[in-house]
Amino acid sequence: MMPLAAVRDFGAARWRDAVVPRRNDEDRERVRDLLREIEYACIDPLVKYAFPVTVLPEGTPLEAVCTIFETLNRTGRPLTPFELISARAFAGGHSLYDLWNSALEGHPILGDFGVKPYYLLQCIALRLGVSCKRRSVISLPADDIARGWDSAVASIAAVLALLRDECGVLAPKWLPYEPMLIPLATVWDEVKTTAGPAQGAMRSKLKRWFWSASFTGEYESSSATLAERDAPALKSWLAGGDEPEVVRAFGWNRERWRTVTTRQQGLYRATMALSLLQRPRDFHTGAPLTPELIEAGKIDDHHVFPRAYLRSIGKGDAVDSVLNHCLIDRVTNIRISNQAPSAYLDEMRTELGPTLNEVLRSHQLPTGPNSPLNTNDFEAFLDWREQTLEDALAAATGKGTPAGAIRSPERSSLDLQVEGVELELRRIITDTLTGEPDALPSHVSDKINERITSARRRSPGMGNGHYDSLSGKLEYCDLRELQDVLTSKTLWPRFAERFGSKEMLNVRFAQLAELRNRLRHSRTVDDVTRKDGEAALLWFRQVLAHG
Repeated sequence: MMPLAAVRDFGAARWRDAVVPRRNDEDRERVRDLLREIEYACIDPLVKYAFPVTVLPEGTPLEAVCTIFETLNRTGRPLTPFELISARAFAGGHSLYDLWNSALEGHPILGDFGVKPYYLLQCIALRLGVSCKRRSVISLPADDIARGWDSAVASIAAVLALLRDECGVLAPKWLPYEPMLIPLATVWDEVKTTAGPAQGAMRSKLKRWFWSASFTGEYESSSATLAERDAPALKSWLAGGDEPEVVRAFGWNRERWRTVTTRQQGLYRATMALSLLQRPRDFHTGAPLTPELIEAGKIDDHHVFPRAYLRSIGKGDAVDSVLNHCLIDRVTNIRISNQAPSAYLDEMRTELGPTLNEVLRSHQLPTGPNSPLNTNDFEAFLDWREQTLEDALAAATGKGTPAGAIRSPERSSLDLQVEGVELELRRIITDTLTGEPDALPSHVSDKINERITSARRRSPGMGNGHYDSLSGKLEYCDLRELQDVLTSKTLWPRFAERFGSKEMLNVRFAQLAELRNRLRHSRTVDDVTRKDGEAALLWFRQVLAHG
């Protein structure tokens, strides 16, 4: 055995010359030759190995160092900005690798979905109020990263659980765009710190944004720029502000589904997730699909109308459309082979019985003796699936008229009730502040004065003194600004006895504001928003009726 330390500084020959005479070999020269061959074959290449080195000037910008770092390592283990940031953080006394390993251990869903640790750093950057572009992220102080790490980890894990459990993203391959996790996780603290029905309303908003952004397809590129735009818009919406533009202006042409294939990865994945919203069941066992069952049964997306069958009837053009796909286990897919749907469904029916229809419906597939599957009508099947998915998308994005949507008379009644609460709140504020407009918080007063000034330019007849009074000014105060007046630090002691808990007051304002926005902007009012809004109206009526 040759000690590795002995070969340093070309010392193998010296070690050989010192060792051979001490051995009791009859043919010492043969031993010397053997060791010399080892030296030539193994030691010399090790000693002479030249490590590649790129020397950079000390003043090279950090972003350029990061680019060079990534470029030079593309042929080996992929190295990302996270590795560079980890090195800098380690120098500051923080091991991001230890933090990441702990995150994977504490939140296995991160590993299940293959989350990039760099997303955590981008989330932390946005929460700190800086850009999440690489230039800013790689400059984050190590202490700031360490302080924000646990919260960012928990937020991304919670967002993934939401998408998995409530948005049909049962496996990583059905997550349309991974960078969408950044803005969702950035605002998750708003959801986490809210209790009761208000949290349900916030979760509903995030899901609507997820579907709208997924089918808009914006996150195909420029993910950091979009995350910077969307995170504050989402946060404002959760607080009762207007819908983000991607939600408000969302539209989808259902005919596009005919041409969506695996080549359009984001749209394909989004559609598959949409088709999995109803917790589909396994074709082989009838059991509800879970991530574990998908893995164990090798369940993947396969053709409903087999390729070979469609070719045999001369209709193979749309075979790869996402409309013609659903999740089927490997065993069942082999059994289907090139059969017509009516044939393989008959075979399944002998084993699953009535459960088969439940399985089909759970995959948003047609059932019944005259369904396109039982009549092998491919064009009718595409039309049926197109309509079904369109209805599902409309409900998911809030752009349809789902069951339970409020009818016009109900909307009018609710609108009047909301207006009644607003008028009563204005009266109480006016009475409590004894008509003194200067008592309003400065930021609220500034917004009111801007609106009144603008209104006076349009209508010079508003020059009378009514709008200089507190009651007149409050006519130009929106619902959220009334909330700001009541909960301001200086004024809250004067309203606390009436409203009790500031936290509960904020929850009720959030519920009422969401209902009000939908009513005033002629948007669909779903059951959750309606019931939350009705609860808020009842609460305000009870509070305002006393004292």
